[in-house]
Amino acid sequence: MREQDEDLDLGIWADDWDFWDKTAKLSCVGYSQAIDEDALAVLRGIAARKFCDVIAAEQNLPRQYVEMLQSIFCSVGWADYGTSPRGCWIDCRHNAEELISAFEAYVKRRWGDR
Repeated sequence: MREQDEDLDLGIWADDWDFWDKTAKLSCVGYSQAIDEDALAVLRGIAARKFCDVIAAEQNLPRQYVEMLQSIFCSVGWADYGTSPRGCWIDCRHNAEELISAFEAYVKRRWGDR
């Protein structure tokens, strides 16, 4: 996992917060509503302690795509991989509902109520 910023909430409630640009440092990702909605679904699955295969099946997404999104959430410190069984879980320093609410607010700001 990369070095954590001093402030773990990373400004998620700021009006201009963009997960991909400000938190994940992936400035070329935030151009797809479908990707944002998939990422939100994966984040919800992580919070519900579901394994990658289960999230993929429930969302009808390729397993490797779900795993990539999980890796992004782990890389930014929102989640972490367990040891055995190997799974992706919300990092214990964070409140899952707060992360989900912030990501929902971001998606709504970015794409509206489509």
